[in-house]
Amino acid sequence: MYKVFINDSVLVFTDTPSAQSQKFTGKEQLEQLIAQLEDASLQEVILQTENLEAAFEIFADSYTIIEAAGGLVFNAEGQLLMIHRLGKWDLPKGKIETGEEIAAAAIREVEEECGISAPQIKRRLPNTYHTYRLRGQAILKSTYWFEMYYQGNESLIPQEEEDITTAKWCAALEVEQNLENTYGNIKALWQAVKA
Repeated sequence: MYKVFINDSVLVFTDTPSAQSQKFTGKEQLEQLIAQLEDASLQEVILQTENLEAAFEIFADSYTIIEAAGGLVFNAEGQLLMIHRLGKWDLPKGKIETGEEIAAAAIREVEEECGISAPQIKRRLPNTYHTYRLRGQAILKSTYWFEMYYQGNESLIPQEEEDITTAKWCAALEVEQNLENTYGNIKALWQAVKA
């Protein structure tokens, strides 16, 4: 299954038929549905296809792909590391550099965006996908996520040149409050970790 966040709407590709799904018919159908998801006239579309990879590739062909990596970082008190960027709460993540291993990129991004060193990866988490426009160009960002643990006591330093105004350890209640002002893919990732 692929779940793509388009603004605050969701496009799901699945190979499991359901009463809520419609049959995937091709690129023309996708273009119409994407326009409706972008303008929020649709909140969710579930497309059923026999070949997930082929359907997703047809979708992805309309976008410039950016691969990123990041972390859900917990400290010894079980608090989650969150950042505030461009008016929304988020998790540390960023673009994978050419030739860089995915896990190394995730650690580097956490270190750079929050000012801590040596978070340890515990496990791989589900990827997220979201679209946006950058200077008129349609972007599909594929983000690889890792659950991490940080046992140090360094002060958090938000990476201001990346428009991060706050880096903060958040207890469960504060995480839930912050998730009211975040992106759909971050909410979905948090739900997957809690499950």
